[in-house]
Amino acid sequence: MNFQRSDLLTLARATCPACHGLGFTHSDTAEPCPCVLTAVFQSCYQRFRECATRPKYLSMPTPLRTRGAARYSFGRKSEEYLADFALIAKRVLVDGTLEYRIFKAHYLLGADAALVRHQLRLDRQAFTATCDSIRQRLGRAFYETEPFSLYPVVEYFSPGNLPCDPPVERSPASAARTFWPVVPPLAPIARSVLTGAQ
Repeated sequence: MNFQRSDLLTLARATCPACHGLGFTHSDTAEPCPCVLTAVFQSCYQRFRECATRPKYLSMPTPLRTRGAARYSFGRKSEEYLADFALIAKRVLVDGTLEYRIFKAHYLLGADAALVRHQLRLDRQAFTATCDSIRQRLGRAFYETEPFSLYPVVEYFSPGNLPCDPPVERSPASAARTFWPVVPPLAPIARSVLTGAQ
């Protein structure tokens, strides 16, 4: 999914020296500014932290629209979001690289930046540049993932985020078909019981 101009203007930072609050660096290509990609990542990461720190008893199944005869199924959207967030990051940053090790320690496990720098023997400037690269790459991935992206987060958690088959048109013959009830009508039985008839 490509970035929309409205999203770029909404997510852009007003004081950004690269885009001056417009959200794109070149007007002809509408390439998103790094501040926009960082804002997408921060929005998704904030929801990731909320889902990860929420008590487990608050996790409830939510109804989801599905394809086929059964129109609805149930899923745990918080756990699905946590898994999608981690797996997209693992695919984009490639497991085993320096970027993924920083992401896993600092963002997934919540380790302090000073501890991560000490463990990986990085200076402050290299660590900050790597974190900026991580946020920008993952922000783009979270927005452009298809068919269902992590951003906007509200749409991810909406109950109707799965496409549904179009309604089936019924023929007049099937519409006029009557369905017999499972049990016979109870009015004659109730009347016989009330009158005492056998």
